[in-house]
Amino acid sequence: MTLRDLLSKLKWDPREDFHNATISYLDRTQDARGATIARLRSFRGGDVVEMGRGIIVVKKDDEISHIPFHRVREVRSSDGRVRWSRGT
Repeated sequence: MTLRDLLSKLKWDPREDFHNATISYLDRTQDARGATIARLRSFRGGDVVEMGRGIIVVKKDDEISHIPFHRVREVRSSDGRVRWSRGT
């Protein structure tokens, strides 16, 4: 199952709990010297505003972020079970 397929299933299937699913992704920023810093961050399905073509729009703590699908590393259901994981 593709990431897009799983996210759609979690969001639209009434048997699923998309609101409390956890999506983890690789966030890349730069420090003061311009060096790239990569860290794993996450958000809940309830933070998702929109799922576009290849991107997830998230509103968390009044900040809007655009997360590309290729940055997503893992999706866990509300019970903590890994539903999707990107190979390393």
